[in-house]
Amino acid sequence: EIPKRDWSSNVCSSDLQLMNKNFISGCLLALTLMSASAMQQDTLKLSPGPFYGREARAVDSLLRRFHYRRTEFADSLSSVMLDNYLASLDPSRTYFLESDIRDFSRYRFSLDDRTRKGDVRAAFDIFRVYRRRLLQEMDYVLGTLVSTRFDYSADEYFDSDRDQAPW
Repeated sequence: EIPKRDWSSNVCSSDLQLMNKNFISGCLLALTLMSASAMQQDTLKLSPGPFYGREARAVDSLLRRFHYRRTEFADSLSSVMLDNYLASLDPSRTYFLESDIRDFSRYRFSLDDRTRKGDVRAAFDIFRVYRRRLLQEMDYVLGTLVSTRFDYSADEYFDSDRDQAPW
């Protein structure tokens, strides 16, 4: 008969103490970082700081040097990137207005040049408009629709599949 081995006996108490110490140190570090970030003055203010510009330049460099297709970040990719960004923010075309989209068209063929220079203001400008429109919609829903009595016997429908609808 093969004797059963107690594997827990292979871990000595000093190893357990070291593991506990590392775990506690990691937790304390995480708590310190979370409290430090919570103490910042204005966490809702989004602004294009220099860090984001360095990241943008790094992405441009990585695309040109290491992408398997050696993708050049040119006007055509800039246009696709703008469309994808708008679709990711507002896939149901609920918040942006047609006038917003017309205004954003000024970025359509310049995102590549801006990224190369580390200028990320376009993304922040677009997001600010998105946030403003979202807050306007929430004010409308909470201020008007919540208190409205609806007639559910009316022959009406809501088109929820608006990804191809006009802005």
